[in-house]
Amino acid sequence: MARIDDIINTAGHRLSTAAMEEALLKHPNIVEAAVVAQVDDFKGEIPIGFVVLKNNSASADAKKFEKECIAVVRKEIGNFFRKTNKKMYDLDLIFC
Repeated sequence: MARIDDIINTAGHRLSTAAMEEALLKHPNIVEAAVVAQVDDFKGEIPIGFVVLKNNSASADAKKFEKECIAVVRKEIGNFFRKTNKKMYDLDLIFC
C-alpha cells in the first residue's frame, strides 16, 4: 500500500490522510504534519493530526491554534466533521 492510498473512513466519508496533511502545511506556523486514524465506535475512524511548529511560533492559545488548523482543513478538504456525543470529532492536534 502506498502512502497516497492511506484513507480514513469517517462516518462513510473517505478522507485522504495525505490531503489533510497538505492542508495543515498551509498554516503559516506548521513545518511538518502527519495525520493518522484513530478507531472510533461511532464514526468508524477519526483523523488525529500531529504537527511540528516553526521555531518561536509556540502558540500561547492552543485552542485558538487548534481552531485555525481545523479551519484550514475544512477549507481545503470540506466540512465533514460533526459534533457527536457532546464531543467535537475534528482533527485533534498533538503538538511536538
